[in-house]
Amino acid sequence: MLTVQAIVLRYADYREADRMLTLFSLERGKISAAVKGVRKSTAKLRNAAEIFTYGEYVLAQSKGRYTVVQFNPINTFFDLRNDMDKLSSGVLLLNICEETILEESTEPQLFVLLLRCLEQICYGKSTVLDMLSVFLLKYCEESGYAPVLHTCVHCGTEKELQFIDLQEGGVCCKGCAADTDLIPVSAGVLYLMEKILSMPTDIVFKLKFSREQSKEIYRLLSQYLVIHLEKRPKIMDYMQKYNFI
Repeated sequence: MLTVQAIVLRYADYREADRMLTLFSLERGKISAAVKGVRKSTAKLRNAAEIFTYGEYVLAQSKGRYTVVQFNPINTFFDLRNDMDKLSSGVLLLNICEETILEESTEPQLFVLLLRCLEQICYGKSTVLDMLSVFLLKYCEESGYAPVLHTCVHCGTEKELQFIDLQEGGVCCKGCAADTDLIPVSAGVLYLMEKILSMPTDIVFKLKFSREQSKEIYRLLSQYLVIHLEKRPKIMDYMQKYNFI
């Protein structure tokens, strides 16, 4: 038996009543696990097989495959389902983790980041945009490709850093950006991004953002993340289409 604390990233129905879960666990990273008969109305493990659900999963292993045999809930994040902005933002966080975390590759810091951001989106006072800004930047940092924010990625100068080169992974000075289509970035946003990277996850939620600053950070980092993922999560298009962001 294997016991893990895990968050459900995704599920897929199969057969008449079974469900396959993609779990992000604190102890083992991403794990695929089946839940037998869970779609029956009388199923005891029904709450274990919904996205966002966080709890203690007891898994039996046979022939290299896991099956959920016991579940102790910790948080279902039910309130996320009552607000479309919160729901879509939470799904984006899950999609990013699912796309990038390897099977049974331990990522404890990313696990805590996901958990804390889901808590803040669901129950915190910060806006959804603020949480997306924090998650995306911290996620890039933990994954090893945080953008360079202190020096120009082309010439190394620390002066007139007014643009960002997403392909090169950092800020660009006014001189190097001449005659290019690089994205301008405000000094206030650069300052906030530096603060986010320098602060522990549990403290960073105390930062104050304006809505325009949150929008700018999200737009920059969502584009930056797509470049590194080499794939755009579909939920991003949905959020953009319905003007959630």
